[in-house]
Amino acid sequence: MIKNSKKKILKNLTLILSTNNDREEFILRFLHYYNSNFSSSNLNIIISDSGTKKKHILLKKKISKKKFNLKIKIINFKSKNDPSKLNRDGWGIPRFEYRERYKQVLKFVKSSYIVLAADDDFYLPDYFYRALKILKKDNSYSCIYGHQITFSLKNFTAFGKITKFKINKELNPPNPWQEDSFYIDRLQNLGKNPWSWFNWYAIQKTDVLKSAIIYSKKYNLDGYLFEKFLTFCHSVMYKSKKINLVYCARQENPIYNDFIGREPFSYFRNIKSLNDFKNCCVYFLIKKHKIKKIKASKIINEIIQKDYNSYIMNDAKEIPRLIKNKYLKGLLKFNLIKKVRPKINKDSRLITFKNKNLSKEKLILKKFIEV
Repeated sequence: MIKNSKKKILKNLTLILSTNNDREEFILRFLHYYNSNFSSSNLNIIISDSGTKKKHILLKKKISKKKFNLKIKIINFKSKNDPSKLNRDGWGIPRFEYRERYKQVLKFVKSSYIVLAADDDFYLPDYFYRALKILKKDNSYSCIYGHQITFSLKNFTAFGKITKFKINKELNPPNPWQEDSFYIDRLQNLGKNPWSWFNWYAIQKTDVLKSAIIYSKKYNLDGYLFEKFLTFCHSVMYKSKKINLVYCARQENPIYNDFIGREPFSYFRNIKSLNDFKNCCVYFLIKKHKIKKIKASKIINEIIQKDYNSYIMNDAKEIPRLIKNKYLKGLLKFNLIKKVRPKINKDSRLITFKNKNLSKEKLILKKFIEV
């Protein structure tokens, strides 16, 4: 039974699940997990389903029959755009509509805080309570996150035996220190290394996402650059905090590994979009802090340089990657085919993950996966 104090604090949170009804098993696993941990709570869940209308109706019926004791709303997201004109990410293959999708979802969000959830992720129960208490106590913070773990099954399915369970170094980078009170300090820390999206899958203030959508529309930002811009908005508007606990377990998908996943972000294929991104950041900074354009431009140029250098490095390794994809096994021994890993400047103030027994977290997940 969830205590009244916990029920009260969960009223301030909405999980936004962006998914497709082709992933029905993952969606039902997601709902079963949160129903088991937060049943009879005030937890709100909004499912933004981009699948076909026919399957959407069937999914709603199945969820209704399960009688989950949660506040669940399901909407069928339909693009208003010509697919050929959608923003493209990286090397021009994947297409995204984050901005419009979340704009539609936010019409139904009444809570002060949200989580942009994924259907193959699990948030550990204690995280919600601890994060919301911090945010409620200190309004100068907009986002609370922690350490991530990853797990794998033999195949990428919703149910089966867990074969791997570990701390993932790529998902736990030295995040930029974001607890300085002055926004310029936070932005400079953000720009010391290629940006990490500490906010994207964490509890965050709803108003930051609303602001990001409003301002990014003017410069048509979406996809990868919209993700970056949302992180930028947090640094401009508020402080963010990393706490020393495992907050999320993410299921590894083979299509996103080093050798099969989408190509790294390209500088030369996205020059116009990158200029739009830079101008949007300048515009946002001017509006939020009432500073002159020349000062805002100088700040932005400084903090984006590391990221832009990494994109240029991606382009320089295009040919080795093409060779790697064609002759993978014979070229693994060459450094040219390895993933670009920029040098990281660690901040001594950051909370680093120490060796920890993850048996408790694994036990929680096994209950819902190994059925």
